[in-house]
Amino acid sequence: MSDHLAVTELSPAAGEYDCVYSLGMDCRPRHIMKYLDLKSRRGPFDWIGGRSVAALIDALQSQCQHVLKKAHLEPYDTQCKEYKKYWDPVSQYLSTHDFALIDGNLEREYPAFRAKFDGISARFFTHIKHSKRVLFFLNIGIESHPDFEPESITELLSLLPQLQRCLTSLCGGEATLLVATFHEQLAQHTMAHTHFVIKQTFADDTPWMEGAEYQLWASMLAGVCVPQDTTLSHSNSGFIHCSTTR
Repeated sequence: MSDHLAVTELSPAAGEYDCVYSLGMDCRPRHIMKYLDLKSRRGPFDWIGGRSVAALIDALQSQCQHVLKKAHLEPYDTQCKEYKKYWDPVSQYLSTHDFALIDGNLEREYPAFRAKFDGISARFFTHIKHSKRVLFFLNIGIESHPDFEPESITELLSLLPQLQRCLTSLCGGEATLLVATFHEQLAQHTMAHTHFVIKQTFADDTPWMEGAEYQLWASMLAGVCVPQDTTLSHSNSGFIHCSTTR
């Protein structure tokens, strides 16, 4: 039986974890984790756009020190009326949410962005280092634009095990990788501590992450459980939250 998700089943990654983090490559994993109340804090990959698994591995190995450096940033999609975008061709990451669309100034805004990004990155790497069981959620193949074409299936078959080993080296225990992909062929493969879920394409006029799209992404995490942070709770019951949306 294939290890990818049928809508009526629990996620292949179902289980209890110390924490769940998004590895990008867009905002959907973070968005659905937040709405399912999986108690995950923001990580460095939540609101930046990624291009490749190879670039993700490089970013993790450098603990994001070389991601979105000011000297490398180039204006991107300058006609966009929703976000001020900057592309870093060196790290192959795209900023879409970090700079002001109106009256923005990169020189003025960048120091505050860098301090915040470095702080988020440091907290992320410290947290996973001291966690015994971590689930990482990765969305690959997010854009039709040539700048964001994913690696080939052959390349991914080599890169995803490298990514999982990289994550394991950064964690204090077991690292599990959940990969959302359009590729049924990729999802048929078995990799250690790696699971696949299948995405669908929705019409352009479908509201973003609402309705059927929301239900699909929620089902990818069905049965994923994270202990409640009792420091934020009104009780000390140690209640375990489980996403069981089907």
